[in-house]
Amino acid sequence: PRAAFSEAEMDVTRWFATQLGALDLPSVRVVKDHRAFVLKTAGSQPEMVKSSLGNYYYKTSLGTILTHEMANPMVRPLLHLYPEKSAPHLSEARQADRWLSEVEPKYAGIMARDAEGQQDYYIHEPCL
Repeated sequence: PRAAFSEAEMDVTRWFATQLGALDLPSVRVVKDHRAFVLKTAGSQPEMVKSSLGNYYYKTSLGTILTHEMANPMVRPLLHLYPEKSAPHLSEARQADRWLSEVEPKYAGIMARDAEGQQDYYIHEPCL
């Protein structure tokens, strides 16, 4: 994958930041090294694939994408993982009866956390 900024664009950005009074800016090399570290640590590591027709494309692990989305504090509160009964009003897939009644619990959500975030409850877990 290509970088979002070329070295020339990073140089222009650094120049503009200095014109605005920014101090102690990292060098282009430091930015590139840090980017490489971040991508190695938390990147999606896309894989280049050649199709049967000879076209090249990149694919990324869906599991990695979902892991990043679940860990993102800006996205996670917006995700609704459990079905809900809201009849007769229906505006989202999670409110549909099929999700509530047809999806096996082991696939719908294996764990629930109480409102205070103190206790986790797992399906098929023995109760005391």
